[in-house]
Amino acid sequence: MLIIHLMARFICCTRTCFNLNKVITCRYGEKHWNNKTECWRIHQMFCDLTQETRRFMEPHFARVRALEANGQSNWAMSETIIPFWETVIGPPRIKLIPQARSILVKMLPPRTPFRRKNGSWITLDKIYNGIEYLIEISSSLVENRSDLYTVTGFTLSIWNLKPKATYCVRAQIKIFLFSKVSDYSGKKCVTTF
Repeated sequence: MLIIHLMARFICCTRTCFNLNKVITCRYGEKHWNNKTECWRIHQMFCDLTQETRRFMEPHFARVRALEANGQSNWAMSETIIPFWETVIGPPRIKLIPQARSILVKMLPPRTPFRRKNGSWITLDKIYNGIEYLIEISSSLVENRSDLYTVTGFTLSIWNLKPKATYCVRAQIKIFLFSKVSDYSGKKCVTTF
């Protein structure tokens, strides 16, 4: 998601700040700027440009100027952004299925803000190759100890666990090729059979 954030109703680009009244966006290299009319004369402190950056492999930038009673400011330009490289990835969602002395962990990659033509969400694994999941499992039976597993698929079976014991699991995503690491997911706990 690409969102221009404003500080006290000002946008700061190249060491100059302007009161925001009109935002116009463009993909780098095009001859004409594309208007983002939803961002004209806005009162909130941000402007969402996600849909304008659907071509996430290409460079994008935005420009803004203030319209005031005594005229208008010069245009202020954002830095060039390539969403593919600059995206901060979120953690996976996890689902735990307890079994006899084992746990099946299912990882669900985060959704992107983009949809397919049929309206379904595009998930992170459809954009980035080489996703790995780092899964951490801990138990109240052994304090200050966790086991770590790395998988490239969407499931992991953890075997040889104590019966009727509670285990907690959290996971994060790593994409080494692009030096991206998500935060850990929230910890989920389950009791084995």
